[in-house]
Amino acid sequence: MHQKTVLHFIKTKSILSDGRLLKWIDSLEGVNIKSKIVVLEDANEKIKTTLRSSTEVQKIKLQSRRFFKKKGSGFLLKIPEYAFKCYRNFISSKEEIVVFHDNQHYLTLLLLLIFNQFNKRKIIWDLHELPHSSLLRLSITRKFLKAVLENCYMVIHTNTQRHEFLHSQLQFSEKKSVILNNYPEIEYILSEKKENSSAINDWLNGEQYILWLGAATKTRCFDTVFEAYKHYSKSFKLIILGNITEEFKQLILKNNLSNRIWNFYVDQSEIINFIDNAMFSIVLYKNNSPNNYYCEPNRVYQLLARKIPAIVGNNPRLLEMVKDRNFGIVLENDGSDSKSMLDAFDNMIQKHTYFKQTLNNTKFETIFSWEKQFDSIVIKLENAFDN
Repeated sequence: MHQKTVLHFIKTKSILSDGRLLKWIDSLEGVNIKSKIVVLEDANEKIKTTLRSSTEVQKIKLQSRRFFKKKGSGFLLKIPEYAFKCYRNFISSKEEIVVFHDNQHYLTLLLLLIFNQFNKRKIIWDLHELPHSSLLRLSITRKFLKAVLENCYMVIHTNTQRHEFLHSQLQFSEKKSVILNNYPEIEYILSEKKENSSAINDWLNGEQYILWLGAATKTRCFDTVFEAYKHYSKSFKLIILGNITEEFKQLILKNNLSNRIWNFYVDQSEIINFIDNAMFSIVLYKNNSPNNYYCEPNRVYQLLARKIPAIVGNNPRLLEMVKDRNFGIVLENDGSDSKSMLDAFDNMIQKHTYFKQTLNNTKFETIFSWEKQFDSIVIKLENAFDN
């Protein structure tokens, strides 16, 4: 019997930290569909390897990164080189079903459109995020996006809000479309509580901590969080799982909080340990773009599924997930106001027991799970292999 295989193209910091891709791989393996991955990682290495012993991985390297090492520089060379290498891997591959992850593949998809590849393979675009706002403003790029979206075998959107927004901008008609939220897997939801390492526990020395997931930057409104945390720094420690900008590193030193804040990067598989033992967390998406406003908050799902209350900004999806269910506090803004952030800290600490009780009485496997949604994709993939 012929082995069914899906080819994935993705640009990501690291495969091991890309939760959505890993869930794709797990779910496909669960129905006996293998995966092959062509990836550009931040490490920028050209090697062939395997993921979890059975998934073939081709890591590609951009030579242009040798000359433009700073992120955000040299796009006029990096983007064409990346598109050419993806296109070359696509042409040399034999997989019938190909998934392009996220919105980093505009030029590759344009090449596939020009050379009529959409009629030869079943191409799926998993839009982890919305297309860049600049492409939605120009007539020529709007026409290109519409053409690609309408020619894909299937388009996957991360939530209803983003799907509706994109339709309002482009008025396109997909052949097939699916909503695939960044929900956690059932195994994650139902697994037993994890403990922190002895090193973390030694540092905590019996104290509770607040958890910040992701980079500590102004675009995540970390400045207001830091101002609020200073008022509670003697009562709670703070763990940051992500990069800290130089500005905040200096503020931590200036306020003598180096011994109260621990910052490091961990693999996706280790995050659950830090979540399970946190008092609460804060998840914010600054309202400076449609993509942020219509965010798909995987961090919130990870927290709530493990019964951890959260302070979140007033974005449609965050509001929908947290406020009506009493799982935490929703700000009146996106998190950029310092006074409302401090008020939220006060309220969270006062009502923490209530929020925990509400979360503990909720069966999250019935509210959301990755598997329940992915089943509809599996059905479409099986039909694609059969036809």
